[in-house]
Amino acid sequence: MKIIIESVAAGLLFLIPLSFSNDAYAEERDVDRIVMFSAHVPDQITIINGEGESLWTIGRENGVEHPQDAAVLDDGVVFFSVTRGAKAVRITDKKELWSYVVPDGTQNPVAQPLDDGFFLVGNEGPCRLLEINAEGRVRREVKVDDCPFKGNHGQFRFCRKTPEGTYLFPMINAGLLREYDSDGKMSRDFSFKGSPVCALRLANGITLTGDGSSVKEIDENDNVVWAFDCVADGGEKPGVVTAVSRMKNGNTLLGYYQNEPDAADIIEVTRDKKIVWRLVLRDVSFIAAVQALDKDWKPSPEVLAR
Repeated sequence: MKIIIESVAAGLLFLIPLSFSNDAYAEERDVDRIVMFSAHVPDQITIINGEGESLWTIGRENGVEHPQDAAVLDDGVVFFSVTRGAKAVRITDKKELWSYVVPDGTQNPVAQPLDDGFFLVGNEGPCRLLEINAEGRVRREVKVDDCPFKGNHGQFRFCRKTPEGTYLFPMINAGLLREYDSDGKMSRDFSFKGSPVCALRLANGITLTGDGSSVKEIDENDNVVWAFDCVADGGEKPGVVTAVSRMKNGNTLLGYYQNEPDAADIIEVTRDKKIVWRLVLRDVSFIAAVQALDKDWKPSPEVLAR
C-alpha cells in the first residue's frame, strides 16, 4: 500500500510506502494531526493521523452497525450511535462498557456527550430525544409532535443540545432545520430548505449547519453570514456535509459523505474558503462523524464546538 501526500505550499509529491489498511491522500504532511471518524462502508469507528494512517479501529465484530454520531471523551471512551441504540467502548482494550437499546421499530443517529455523565440520544419514528446516563437513568425526554416525516430512518440526524438548553433538529428527509425547547415546542423554524444533517450553536449565537454539499453560518435573523460549498468553492465532487466542528483558529473541520474514489472524505477549510487539509480514504466511504483529537487521543482543546 502507498500513501500519496501532496504539499499545498511547495507543490511537492512524495510516495511513501506504509503498511496499513487504508490508502489515503492528504494535502499536507501532518502526522501529529489526530482525527476520529465513523463510516458506513465498511461500518467502523477509526482513529487516524493526518496522513491517513489507521491508529485504532473497531467494526462490526465490535458491534459497530451503521454508526452515525460519535465522540471520544476525556476518559478515553468513545461513545457512538448504532442503528439500534448507542454504545460506549473503552479505547485501550476495545471493551464495551455499556449500551443503550432503542424501542422496537425505532433507530438512533445521535450521540452527544452532555454534562454530569449524561448523553443525548434519539428515537427516530416517535421523533424523540433522551438525555441518559450509563446507569440507564433518563434525565429528560424531548418529544416532538410536529415532525413532518414520520419514518424511522432519516427523520433527523445529528441533533445537538445548545448552550441555551434548546435542541437543534436537522430533519434531513423533511429538508428542515428546527429548534425546540425542552418541552418539545418549536422555538425556531429556520427559513432555508435543504438537506441538513448536522447543526450546532456557536458561543456568539450563530448556528453552524451542514446542508447538502455546503456548510453555513446562520445568524439569529436567518441570514446566511458565511458559507462554504464543497463543490462550488472547493472543487469537490457532489456529496453531503455530515459533521462540522469549529476550531479556535476559525477554521471548520467537516466530514463529507460520498463514495467517489478521489473525492475528499474529511476537509478543513479557513474563513476565506481555502482548503488547508483534505483527506481521501481509499478503502472507506460514506463518512459520518468527525472529531479532532490531541496527541493523547483526547478531545482536542483547539475545538470550540462540534
